[in-house]
Amino acid sequence: MKTLFFIIFFSLFLNPLSAVAGDIDWSGRYRFEGVSVANTTAVDGGGSKAYMLHHLLLEPKIVAADGLNIYGTFGVMNNSRPYHSNSQMGQFMGSGPNPNYSTGTTATSTTGAGDSNTLSETQTPDSIKVHRLYMMWMQEFSTLIVGRAPIQFGLGMTHNAGLGEFDHWYDSKDIIGYKVLIGNMSITPMMGKVNEGYLNREDDVDDYMLQFQYDNPDTGLGLGVFYEQRVALSRGGNDVPTALTGVTGTVDDSWEGKRINLSVTKNVEEFGIGVEAGFLNGNSGMKNSAGQPIALEAFGLASEFSYRPKGSAWDWGLKMGLASGDNYSTDDKYEGFLFDRNYDVSLILFNHVVGRYDTFITHAGGKSTNGVADADTESLSNVFYVSPTAHYHFSDRWTLSGRFLWAQLQENPEITMGTVAKDVGYETDLMLRYQPHDRLALGLDFGWLAPGDAFRGGDLRPPNQPTDSIYLMQTKATVSF
Repeated sequence: MKTLFFIIFFSLFLNPLSAVAGDIDWSGRYRFEGVSVANTTAVDGGGSKAYMLHHLLLEPKIVAADGLNIYGTFGVMNNSRPYHSNSQMGQFMGSGPNPNYSTGTTATSTTGAGDSNTLSETQTPDSIKVHRLYMMWMQEFSTLIVGRAPIQFGLGMTHNAGLGEFDHWYDSKDIIGYKVLIGNMSITPMMGKVNEGYLNREDDVDDYMLQFQYDNPDTGLGLGVFYEQRVALSRGGNDVPTALTGVTGTVDDSWEGKRINLSVTKNVEEFGIGVEAGFLNGNSGMKNSAGQPIALEAFGLASEFSYRPKGSAWDWGLKMGLASGDNYSTDDKYEGFLFDRNYDVSLILFNHVVGRYDTFITHAGGKSTNGVADADTESLSNVFYVSPTAHYHFSDRWTLSGRFLWAQLQENPEITMGTVAKDVGYETDLMLRYQPHDRLALGLDFGWLAPGDAFRGGDLRPPNQPTDSIYLMQTKATVSF
């Protein structure tokens, strides 16, 4: 596979380039969010949080020659707190010189104004982070892609580049890819380097990917297949969390995970439908306490429907799907399927960590274990969900949206809890959006979650946890350029 990519890469440079004057185009957006969540732990009067975020994305496009472009994504005012790093979350407003959040209790004493939040007269300066930087050489029927590039596929349930106005996460890879166009079809083989280990050892983590896409603009039909095989070439490169399955495992072999996602979309003037299915299989490289290998075996399904009647101020939508959860009774398999954290079906659930234990079994996805102290770190997993929406357009500038979510658990969250109820509860969201012109958008959102009995715990431990209502209010503003 590597040899094939080197041959393609070398042969492409035998073709001449038509030189043009170099040029740089800049685009991007500045984003502000103010968020308040009351009763995060589902305890009335306790466990609430409030914070503000702001972030600037700079996205240059360098035209080096005819058909030869370099693209970048630079983040300014980034978030470096635990569970938020390597994201486009943005920085919490209020970045003092003494980051006492790491202690989790009271601030430590300091030596003077230079490292004291109380005495400081300025904020801590921030650095610029390079999130993406890649080259595209576009020819008549093919495109070469090299560098740290965004990965987007289907509805975004697995591969989601975070291109939305208020997406908080990235999907990017260091890749070499070659896209071949055949009419309405494209085939893109890619090799990704996730981690380069010791240069003299075979301990790298590599991705081998193949994407097939068919898009017919005349009929609105789209079909796609994305295959990804991730290999940690040896035990030395496999750093999988040992608590992946809820039992203590031991890493003694390489990781070899295989993902395949299938996508079908159909869009006409008034209707739209999209379905994406994802499957994860392979070997985690771990063994359980009985010495059995722990396999990977998970699946997810997402569907979206939209109805946009002509001449009406209303339009309607529906999201429905499921994600398998890890079954703790099978300690030789990991069955948890985690949606990308950019894929949202509500404001509170699957965005903010709520309740008092890991209801959706998403600890393996890198989420925070403390919903009161951290922001949008939760993933959608271990549930069947239904989420209808309605949008009313008062004018070209004003839109009011309403959304309802109902969800049900697939598996018990913890083996020591005994039997846990399946009812996750329901959430109602209201979202008001004002867009005075193309460059500026403002929003005001309200969310109310009525937690179901799934948050109470099981019949063994810990029983009868509170399930008081959880409330969210947030303001949004984004400036695009």
